[in-house]
Amino acid sequence: MMDKISSIYNSSIQSIENSSNGVVNGVLSGFDKLDQITNGFQNSELIVIGGRPSMGKTSLAVSLAIKIGANSKDTLGIFSLQMPVYQFVSRMISQETGFSALKLKKGELEKHEWEILHTRTKNIKEAPIYLQHSHCMNINEIIMTCNELVEKKQVKCILIDKLQLIEPLPSDYKFNNREQEINKVVIKLKQTALKLNIPIILFSDLNRSVEGRGGSKRPLLSDLRDSGQIENEADIVAFIYRPEQYRIAEWDDDESSSTSGEAELCIKKHNVGEFHNIKLSFNSMTGKFDSLSKKISSKFDNMSDDPFSDIGTKQEFVFGSSFHNLENDDIPF
Repeated sequence: MMDKISSIYNSSIQSIENSSNGVVNGVLSGFDKLDQITNGFQNSELIVIGGRPSMGKTSLAVSLAIKIGANSKDTLGIFSLQMPVYQFVSRMISQETGFSALKLKKGELEKHEWEILHTRTKNIKEAPIYLQHSHCMNINEIIMTCNELVEKKQVKCILIDKLQLIEPLPSDYKFNNREQEINKVVIKLKQTALKLNIPIILFSDLNRSVEGRGGSKRPLLSDLRDSGQIENEADIVAFIYRPEQYRIAEWDDDESSSTSGEAELCIKKHNVGEFHNIKLSFNSMTGKFDSLSKKISSKFDNMSDDPFSDIGTKQEFVFGSSFHNLENDDIPF
């Protein structure tokens, strides 16, 4: 049944009035600058976040899960196709406590650290988050689960890590072409966002072309792997860029500021807003992304009275010497 324009008009005016009065109409990401630009992820939007291996796609997915589900208490559905759900939750715990994943894996915690663990992760334990993991979920299984999550759990947002691990339908194998298979998956995910009237955040790999370019190596829309349809269907396309991974020590800005512990979320497509390179902080020990204004001062790095001075593990022992060359996982734990 078709809707009369008057009812749609009234809803549109109400949305504008809400925004004018400071009411957020979308699901807040928890990243200040991103939320200023988007006014939150909007219902029916497909948001694609891409990155090369080692840039931190899964780490950003974990950070978003904490901010959306654990902090803002928006009911969130997560498809963790990249790793088992217990590993995903372990990384949430690592980001919230500041303990390295290796330290948590070994259980090497002092008495006061156990206290920190339970205190700082209470928000995770009580978060309205629903997780599912499978290495072989096809697109119809994901859509069916999304329907159930919205209908039975009132989920407000879906996060999928990652696109390239979604299996096509058996009928789509006739294409004998991975790009066409991915195209169908992307189209169906956009249709699902529209039907369920929720934002879907989809993480995606990029192809290798960015590695051969000179300059800053910020990704372009043409770097999206396997599918030109992503660029067509997505409402927002953003890329994770960490210059440190390319041994670039300074930002290409007027101040030539240090790239140490910093990243960018580069918005390259935004149907109803501006493009922007948003600087974020990045903790290489825990994989935590945050608004740059919330970056922990480096003055604690060498202070013996810092309560967290003895809980960390140096980056090389967390990530391993082959970290930069990883192709399958963002971080090998």
